[in-house]
Amino acid sequence: MGVYTAGGLLLLRARYSASALAALGAVVFVSTLSLGLTLGSVQHGAAVGARETLENAAARDSAVRFTTHLADDAAAQSDAAHALVSRLFPAGSVAVHDGQRALGVDLVGAPGVSVVLGVEPDLLDFASVAAGDWPAEGAAVQEDAAAALGLSVGDSFTVGDAAQQVPLTVAATWRADDPADAHWFAESLAGSGRAGADLGLVVVQTEDLARLPTQVFASWTVTAEPSALDDDTRDAVAAGFQQLPDAIKAADGIVSISSDIEGSLPSTLAAISSASRGAAAIATSAICIVGVLGIVAVLQLCTVLAASRRRHTDLARARGLSLGQLVASSAGEGLLAVVPGAALGAVAAVALLGGRSVAEVAAVSGAVAVASLGCLVAVSLSDVRAGREADSAARSPAGFFIAGGVIAVIAALATWQLYSRGGGSGTDLVAATSPALTLVAVSVIGTALVLPLAPALARSRSRRGSFVAVLAARQVAGRVVRYVVPVLAIAIAVASAVFATGIATTWAATQRAAQFTGTGGAVAVSFPDEQGGAVTSATLADLDDVDAASALVLSTVTVGADTVPFVALHPGSAVRVLGPQAQSFAAALETTTPDAPGFDIEPGAPIAATLELAGDGRERVATFAIAVWAADPQGALVRVPLAAGDTEDALTATAPDGGGPWRVLAVESQRTGPAAPSVARLTVTLESQEPVTINAQVRVTSRGFFGEVDDSVPLPVVVTSAYAERVGAVVGDPLTVELDVSGASVESEVTAIVDAMPGVASRLGIATDLRALNLATLRDGAAPVVANAVSLATAHPQRVAAAVSRTATDTSLVSTEASTSQQPVLAPALTAFWLAAITAALLAIVALAAFLVDDMRGRRGEISVLRALGFSSRDQSRTRGAEQAVVLVFAFAVGAVGGALATAATVGPFLAAVVPAAAAYVRIWPAFDVVPWLIFCSVLALVIAAVCSVVLRLVRRDAARAVDEERAS
Repeated sequence: MGVYTAGGLLLLRARYSASALAALGAVVFVSTLSLGLTLGSVQHGAAVGARETLENAAARDSAVRFTTHLADDAAAQSDAAHALVSRLFPAGSVAVHDGQRALGVDLVGAPGVSVVLGVEPDLLDFASVAAGDWPAEGAAVQEDAAAALGLSVGDSFTVGDAAQQVPLTVAATWRADDPADAHWFAESLAGSGRAGADLGLVVVQTEDLARLPTQVFASWTVTAEPSALDDDTRDAVAAGFQQLPDAIKAADGIVSISSDIEGSLPSTLAAISSASRGAAAIATSAICIVGVLGIVAVLQLCTVLAASRRRHTDLARARGLSLGQLVASSAGEGLLAVVPGAALGAVAAVALLGGRSVAEVAAVSGAVAVASLGCLVAVSLSDVRAGREADSAARSPAGFFIAGGVIAVIAALATWQLYSRGGGSGTDLVAATSPALTLVAVSVIGTALVLPLAPALARSRSRRGSFVAVLAARQVAGRVVRYVVPVLAIAIAVASAVFATGIATTWAATQRAAQFTGTGGAVAVSFPDEQGGAVTSATLADLDDVDAASALVLSTVTVGADTVPFVALHPGSAVRVLGPQAQSFAAALETTTPDAPGFDIEPGAPIAATLELAGDGRERVATFAIAVWAADPQGALVRVPLAAGDTEDALTATAPDGGGPWRVLAVESQRTGPAAPSVARLTVTLESQEPVTINAQVRVTSRGFFGEVDDSVPLPVVVTSAYAERVGAVVGDPLTVELDVSGASVESEVTAIVDAMPGVASRLGIATDLRALNLATLRDGAAPVVANAVSLATAHPQRVAAAVSRTATDTSLVSTEASTSQQPVLAPALTAFWLAAITAALLAIVALAAFLVDDMRGRRGEISVLRALGFSSRDQSRTRGAEQAVVLVFAFAVGAVGGALATAATVGPFLAAVVPAAAAYVRIWPAFDVVPWLIFCSVLALVIAAVCSVVLRLVRRDAARAVDEERAS
């Protein structure tokens, strides 16, 4: 070796350790790159996802509108409203748009036609001129409304009543660029030009509105600017909305007579904030996995580094170098490896992030560098102090058991915290680390099993097996403590892939379940209850790209002290519209299907009836309006009034168009006037049907069915398992439900129990066949419940949702998965677990390679001994390969089992905590798709096999070289 000075020994030691230092730099580079990418991509993904979620939200979910009567000084009222918004919200975070609306007024000369007039100062920001010029003198009429009114540019028309009329001239026609835009606040006037019986919107000037013989309202629609909604701004905007109701009342010059506030933007912002916190929790867990395995890899390399130069260290100590000098030398060498690795990792991460998150990545880089140097200094200090006794100390498993015990305790506490905060309540830092810590703890415990299992394997092999197998087993048993670190590293990598696959699969299943329970079909269209009109699926079913459509009732019922979501629809329609996941629900719903009375008629067919009044012969002082109730094939009810025919006792009507055949169920009489005995009974006879006699004396509204209906039969209902558990209900139990939509109390009976129901957005729910609900609510004395929603099946939900907004003739609230889900916020974060798994695999490969090289170097003395025992170079390579195979198979097994246990224990409560409202909608069960995991493990196994084959070739080369040296001597 020659004579070296102390300085020369340090240089020799550094040069001898160059490969290990390079490996350390590579670990630092990979760790910095992975952690920086994880942190930066999750932050950026959550920010982009928050904007996308807000942009996708339905109109009334992405805005708040406050409305009051138009003041005499409209300009001052508007200025006061704008000043209030400026005071409550950060600059640039929201936009406010003025609008004015008058109640529907008659179109003079067109009996029964009414139009809605309004003022839209920002019309051209949200609409395009179809014909004519705007702004201009006169009126701008919505394109479809103009066609329905027969108006074109230049035409004049008059609105008002006999006492006060306002003449107008059509200056332009317009169409909304996007009727679903938050600005329009789901007004059907913007899309189809209709709002029930009214046509419009006719845009005029404020002075024209003031001349109308009706009430006029001023409104201000507040929308959030997506680009300005970072976490801090979003919280400030939410706080502004909390203050808005009181601030409006307290402000001068805004409220005239009364005010109203509508819109769910604050709830949407709260959901986005919750999702952002969930994304941060996911990133925390993924970072924890990379951090732990990074420390394991760094410690392994530092240990290899110390062992590889122990002889040089002892010589340096003998030459008089102090402990501090040697440690400082190690720190200096470490700086040369760690700092470039951390810097290059940071530069690569920022480049891949597109120049974003520079400060965050720099902080990560510094933390990784400091932690790596700390590990290097700690191992060097321990090694220099222990001297040659360090090798024997390193073989002791005590430190591993202590570290494993500490990690297991911390993991148990974190998991307990996760379970205690689960169910959608969010996570704190401790709970967020639970999946990672549990994964590591289970891997540590599994790895610890190699200590007793290796000797047992050696004893087993000693009784049977080839000499190579026996020697390999004994080598593993004798060197078992050395194998602990590479086994742990590989186990964590494999377990990380299990968890990444498990959480991705569970997330996808949860999204499907939440879509089913929250929205129902791909597109859900609901109509406000107060409209009271008939809702069927016929019109929406004809839209392009709609595969199936079903009308349903979505409401709530009161059962005792509980308010429970309620849904009624046709069982057959449930499967067509909701897909295969609705099969169990549809099967349960079939237990509520009744034998329907009545008879069928085709759409548009004439209805002819005769009316017979029976009484005591005295002069009648009451009049009666007669109608029939019919249901389409899905059970959606429609009331069809009967008009006077050619004779005094004749009544006629026409069946509704579309959706047939229609089932005529009952006849209804509405009395006007006193309940006098002059008329005791009404008998209505439809062609070819048995007469229906109604007692018209008892109630203002009386009904009778066409056919026999047993009024004593309770309404059959299906309940969710969560509700059944809540009230202790079983099949056959009676329930008294009060239909909140009508206030009617109905006796019911549980006929089936299911896990989930569509569209109820809750674990609790009660459902029935829409046709059974018809029979229960059409009974004499009850209040009929008409459908108030339509569910659509489509492969293009966004396209269909836009079409609904353009065709709906009443205010409709359109929901899709995109408009109700926070998936854009959370989905990018979930990829962090795969990034963590890939990083873990890279670090495990580096740790294994470092171990194998160090192990090969330390066992060169065995070559001559084994050669003396008759082992050829091929035999020695096979023995070492069998030894490695045993260890690696064990490591993969520990990772697979440990990952499965960690996934089963934590993925459910973790997703329940980080996914907004998921726990309130559905039960989250762990799911697993084995294919991605098998692909990951196959690639990892191939790379490890390649590394091992290189090492085994070196072992065989050294053995062959030893043989050649023997022959030469």
